[in-house]
Amino acid sequence: MAHRIVTEKSCDWHGLLYKPADVPAQHVRINLTGKENDLCDSCAMLFDLSMPRIETLIDFFNPEVIQRLLRSGRSPAPEKSERRSSQHALLPAPHEAERGETAANRAEQRSDRGSSDVRRSAAVNRGKRKPEVHQVLCPLEHGSGSPDRYFVNVRDRGSHARGSHGGLLAPQVPYELPPDANFTLDEKCFQHKACAEAGGYGFRNRLALSTHTKRANEAGWEKAVGQDTTETNQAGVDAA
Repeated sequence: MAHRIVTEKSCDWHGLLYKPADVPAQHVRINLTGKENDLCDSCAMLFDLSMPRIETLIDFFNPEVIQRLLRSGRSPAPEKSERRSSQHALLPAPHEAERGETAANRAEQRSDRGSSDVRRSAAVNRGKRKPEVHQVLCPLEHGSGSPDRYFVNVRDRGSHARGSHGGLLAPQVPYELPPDANFTLDEKCFQHKACAEAGGYGFRNRLALSTHTKRANEAGWEKAVGQDTTETNQAGVDAA
């Protein structure tokens, strides 16, 4: 993303808040649509950290998701009132060292069991329908025990293609929308060869499309041949 210093301007981000604030801008950033935004120091730092992964952050910081996260939290265990005496030796006695080693082993075993439980849970739920998440259907074959109708989160199409189907790119998997889908993937990319050969690789909105384009370009995806990539992409979007 392009960076340059600006003077005597107001921060665009602060100005767009529900309660706008007039904060001096010292920086310029080019956003995912190709337009420039004037930003203050703090917003420029936040922009650099968040914008490359904004599609994922939007899902995580959805107000309803945050509320569910807060409600699902558990109460912290009460702190122990006992404190080690300052008179204790710096080095523990042999029997204390043995107890400490045993406790450490138990903690490590619990950690290993927890990791195993997480992996088992992920394996059991892999490919299942999650009504609260935007998902597509993968029509390719999957391992034994997988559901006949294999659902993949829209944002995980790339990792699923790479990990489950021999390193394919996401557009090379003919993902399908479920019949009861409440969303569309009409913002399509035609800039890359894989995207164009798939008839356009679809996204929910222009922000997601721009994020894909940036990441695919950085990863060195082969460009579509025969036309200027910008014109090719816009033609596909207009035709969708």
